[in-house]
Amino acid sequence: MTPKTHRYATIDVGSNAIRLLMARVWEENGNPKVKKDTFFRMPLRLGEEAFAQHKLSRETKAKLTDTIVGFGCLIKAYQPEGVLAYATSAMRELHDGQKIVQELKKKSGVDLEIISGEKEANIIYGNHVEKMISDTDNFLYVDVGGGSTELTLYSKGVSTYSRSFEIGTVRMLQGLMDDQVWKEMKKWLKGVTKGIDDIEGIGSGGNIAKIHQLLFTNNLDKTVSYKKLKKLEKKLANLTYQQRIYEMDLKPDRADVIVPACAIYRRVMKWARIDKMFVPAMGLVDGMVISLYKKYLKKNNF
Repeated sequence: MTPKTHRYATIDVGSNAIRLLMARVWEENGNPKVKKDTFFRMPLRLGEEAFAQHKLSRETKAKLTDTIVGFGCLIKAYQPEGVLAYATSAMRELHDGQKIVQELKKKSGVDLEIISGEKEANIIYGNHVEKMISDTDNFLYVDVGGGSTELTLYSKGVSTYSRSFEIGTVRMLQGLMDDQVWKEMKKWLKGVTKGIDDIEGIGSGGNIAKIHQLLFTNNLDKTVSYKKLKKLEKKLANLTYQQRIYEMDLKPDRADVIVPACAIYRRVMKWARIDKMFVPAMGLVDGMVISLYKKYLKKNNF
């Protein structure tokens, strides 16, 4: 018997880019399986203005509107069962964020919600990728974005600690990082991991996926070691922006943020005593698809 397939669409309005995922979900051996039909990434760096000025220029607002309207048309043509659209760190920083959300809904029909860092972390971890990659009991989930870093410690399958820090790649590029935030993250990580051995990391976000790609060409090894990450960070930092684009084949909007991303992941791994980080290539939009499917199951009492 062919399992029933469900179609969903999700939008992630991040600090460095806006993403649209249209995917199908079905049940296989008691677990949801996701097949990506279409994925779009628009390199619109909202965080550049949001973190420094707490508002968007007319030009940036127009680009954001065009993107969401375009994504809304694609979603309408796809005809999904459910749609989720979330905005994260950059939109949280805007003084008129809610007003922009209302304007976007009026023009595009897309109901965008600005979510907290904690909710963002929980949605990302909703994929339960820890079941796919290792038998260890202790994981630190790390999602590094343009404006914030979400950390969630899981022990024996239970979320024990979770926190969002205003530490992000775009913030670092703009020189908007406060040393006190680094100290808070270090203190928090050392505190929550004290006495816990054999912690493994799960990395989320476009930068860790690209870091993994730069380190491994065959994609068979799904982990990034602390030693290799540190070595890659030094190599990338010694290259110019143009060299990263043409010699390392990085996109322009990735070539600058990847160095601070390496620094954030490296520090997290060091302070949490993590030797290796798994990179399952799943992010917020993937977690949102699973959230929609869970809502369907709950509604139909499955």
